[in-house]
Amino acid sequence: MPTVTIERQLEQPPVTVRSELEPLGDGRVRIVRYLRRRRHAARFERVRAMEGRVVSFEQLHVGRSYGEVFPQAGLFDGADEAS
Repeated sequence: MPTVTIERQLEQPPVTVRSELEPLGDGRVRIVRYLRRRRHAARFERVRAMEGRVVSFEQLHVGRSYGEVFPQAGLFDGADEAS
């Protein structure tokens, strides 16, 4: 299944988060990879505790809709039931 990497800035605490997401349908995503860079840090740190979680896309506060980020995701809705 295709994945998308998104990056967003958080103000409190001041960090940059980079997430690789896999669409699951119905507005849900699996966090495949989760990286965090604190203000003034040179590199991103991997946060394994966040990886593998399934969350509502809205919870991520990306600023774009699920359909914009995953325009092909609707093709996979119900694919498991068809098998």
